[in-house]
Amino acid sequence: MVLASEPFAPKRIIINRSLIASYFVNFFGIASAFTLIFHLPLFFQAVHGKTATEVSLWLVIGVFGSVAGSLGGGLIMQSTGKFYVITVLGYFALFIGSGVVALTSGVVVASSIGVAIGKSPNL
Repeated sequence: MVLASEPFAPKRIIINRSLIASYFVNFFGIASAFTLIFHLPLFFQAVHGKTATEVSLWLVIGVFGSVAGSLGGGLIMQSTGKFYVITVLGYFALFIGSGVVALTSGVVVASSIGVAIGKSPNL
């Protein structure tokens, strides 16, 4: 049996100090997305009294937004060869979407549509 000497990534890339910020952004972005994926169905059921089927239909809006963003971003990266600006814009959209979810879940206004739309960049 042959084992890779570096199965994950070369150590020089993992410990590169200039990449630490991107590691943290990715970690907290994914943590935010998973938190919303877990808590939003509970929120819709407990606060808005929706059934599990209705909750899944509300979350489909977020799936379409996420697919459109991923596909659009990938096509832009493929055609231009640039990724920095689109990546920053993606994380900015994730930040704004999380804020929209927080504000429309009852802090400012209670809106199922606002929560579903704000969830779109977080998937």
